Amino acid sequence: MRLHQIGDLIQLEVQTLQIHLVKNLITTEELLIPKQEERDQVEELINIVHGKEVGEMELTYPLFIMATDDKSIKKFDSWDKLKNWYEQIDIEEGLFLGWDLNGYPFKLVWDKSQSSAMIETTGELSEIDQLRNAIRDYVRDYRPKAPFDYSGSNVVELFKTVEDHINQGKLSYKIKMKLKSLWKK
Repeated sequence: MRLHQIGDLIQLEVQTLQIHLVKNLITTEELLIPKQEERDQVEELINIVHGKEVGEMELTYPLFIMATDDKSIKKFDSWDKLKNWYEQIDIEEGLFLGWDLNGYPFKLVWDKSQSSAMIETTGELSEIDQLRNAIRDYVRDYRPKAPFDYSGSNVVELFKTVEDHINQGKLSYKIKMKLKSLWKK
């Protein structure tokens, strides 16, 4: 089915639903209250229009993904940047945990029918503290001897500070190795 045909079908469904809603409104003096079933149908149509499945949680970018084997974390500002980053076998083995900006957890799953990665939410409660702790553990694992302190609550700023701290350590190591090689000459 072509995209414009789908749009026409959705528009027809919305118009039909609007007529159905108007016929089934409960009038209480000046208050019009649609039945729960109609509200659910409207929400379902809105979700279909926006490409979401019914009951699917909408995640807020950026997304943070942690590799469970080495505890490294990457930040992705869009699905386009994320979708081809990981390999199928790693996704199928469940090597990644993820959180959105607000700490809502998800996992990457492989959709064999589409041959691509997909996001599957794993909970409806925010785990923002778990995300913050994972980011702090990331820096401790990569620079265990270097002190690190961040007292803010913004996870984007925390992650940027951690990345800068890790990169500073990598640069220090490169300089140290270069000096050692020069010193030996």
